[in-house]
Parts: sequence; structure tokens; C-alpha cells
Amino acid sequence: SPPAVRCSHLPSLRCKLEIKSTGIILEEAMRAGSHQAKLETAHMLKRLGDSLQKIMQVTGLSKEEVENV
Repeated sequence: SPPAVRCSHLPSLRCKLEIKSTGIILEEAMRAGSHQAKLETAHMLKRLGDSLQKIMQVTGLSKEEVENV
């Protein structure tokens, strides 16, 4: 959940929008970090000689994403 945002100086609706925006930004950052970790795992597995199919299965990445790491 998003961190507490002090909104005592903001109107109620604006405060809710600010909290929601903060939560959306955090979710996007978490997704980006998770995707980056998958790319790094794919890169490592590729270096170890694992098959494209296995890397796709383990990471959930597409064929194109695995081929481009």
C-alpha cells in the first residue's frame, strides 16, 4: 500500500487523487523492477546455455524479450 501522505492542507478530493497517484507510481516502479529482474535472470540462464523455451518458461518473458537480452 502507498505510504501515508499528509493532506491536511489539501481539499479532500485532491488528497485522494494524490494518494492514488502515489500508489500508481509505486505499482509501476514495482512492475518495472520485477521485469528488470526477469531480464537479468534470462540473461544469466542464456549465458549458462539454457534453451530459449526453458528461459521463457522460467521467466515468463516472450521469445523476443529473451532473444534480445
